[in-house]
Amino acid sequence: LQPGRPMPGDRSGPATIAALCDAFLHALADRHFSPATIKLRHHSLWWFCHWCWERELTAPAQITRPILERYQRTLAQY
Repeated sequence: LQPGRPMPGDRSGPATIAALCDAFLHALADRHFSPATIKLRHHSLWWFCHWCWERELTAPAQITRPILERYQRTLAQY
């Protein structure tokens, strides 16, 4: 789908964060979103998946409001 890096993380189940990110990107392509939009979303999701993977967050149910706020604080530091 996208050249570049695959989403980091576990893909052993259909409902992992990385698998859902991949599915989302494929859905954008199926809906004829522009390649530039898909590339930008891929880039943003890659960093989020990497951040989650470093913290051993692999299931969507683990992503809570406080987790997202921590991620936002991380982004704000950059």
